Amino acid sequence: MRKHWCWVVSLIVALGCDDPPPPPAPPPPPPPPEPIVAGRTIADDAAFAIVPSADGARLFWAVPYREGGGIRTVALSATGAALGGDQPVATRGAAAGGTAEQHVSQAVELDAFAVGRRIGVAWVVDYGHHLDVQGTWSSDGGERFATVEDLGTTIRLDAGARGRVVVAGSPDRLVAFHRLEEGDCVATEGRCAMFARHGLDGASAGPGTNEVRHPCEPLVASALHRDGTWYHTVCHVEDGAPSTTVESVRPAISFAGPTSFEGCVPEAIAPLDEGVLVVTRCGGERVGHQLDETGRVGATFRPLERVAACEDGRPVLRVRQGRREAKLQLGPAIGRIEGLLPEDIALPGARAIWTGEAILVAVPQSRSLSVRRYGCRPDGRFDRTDAL
Repeated sequence: MRKHWCWVVSLIVALGCDDPPPPPAPPPPPPPPEPIVAGRTIADDAAFAIVPSADGARLFWAVPYREGGGIRTVALSATGAALGGDQPVATRGAAAGGTAEQHVSQAVELDAFAVGRRIGVAWVVDYGHHLDVQGTWSSDGGERFATVEDLGTTIRLDAGARGRVVVAGSPDRLVAFHRLEEGDCVATEGRCAMFARHGLDGASAGPGTNEVRHPCEPLVASALHRDGTWYHTVCHVEDGAPSTTVESVRPAISFAGPTSFEGCVPEAIAPLDEGVLVVTRCGGERVGHQLDETGRVGATFRPLERVAACEDGRPVLRVRQGRREAKLQLGPAIGRIEGLLPEDIALPGARAIWTGEAILVAVPQSRSLSVRRYGCRPDGRFDRTDAL
């Protein structure tokens, strides 16, 4: 009997040797993405900004009048997580007295720019019967802000439109370019659109009021200081068609000169490794113009192709047409990069920055503001990283 059982056991063991091995354990699920700041309700799709900061970034937005109005900010980490709660920047524009519907006052356009720990912010407040441009600045990364200044009255535009206020900065000044109400022309007869520069931090902002005899929208679309040169766009009508003029001012050599692109509406100015890229829409086509430090056109990209990729673990933003190319190699934190991003990343109206660790894109949609994060995956792909 014992021999019989031994034979049975031996047979079972022998047969077991031919069974396939168990399947390998499934790989562990990918780790959840790092947190990203929650969305905010905004007073208008043009009433927000995002800037790089010493801690990572700062998000600014206008609060709807039904929620108290004013301007708020929240500090973000370098990957876009909220660092603490919302902070008030300004309470002007809040609804006051009677019902909110009778005293509608809220910011409908906002822009901001940061240079190191210095941040300038300016916005347009709609009081119902008139609109004012207001501004302030911070010297400590947005923890505290100076008293809000009134910069002047401005005009009404369609909801969601920009073109009345732009903030730019250099190491020694923060400047708001802001549109004023229409006034009598000085250089010609008739009425002119007006815009001015204002030093938010008390520094001189350069020449006073500028006039445009035949304006188009957006009158003041973008401004940027890059490698010692100030650039800003102006939209005007020439021979019945919208045109873009870029004013380039280089104070160190007392240089100022215009560069014009006929038939084109301005959209953005973005930094490049060499000069800047002026993005315009010419007819139904988006066109990029590379300008050097004196405003000379170095290359034209028509149609404009924008590509985000990774090299050595860092994003590189390229614009190209055929074999012609210009780029921005991302290193230290930098703002105003939405003009370099593909359209499926920088959606209409979006603003984008590089924090030194991630690209953060603030996207407005129907008065709801969200922040998305992009960067390089471990496998070298450029991808959105705030979602699986």
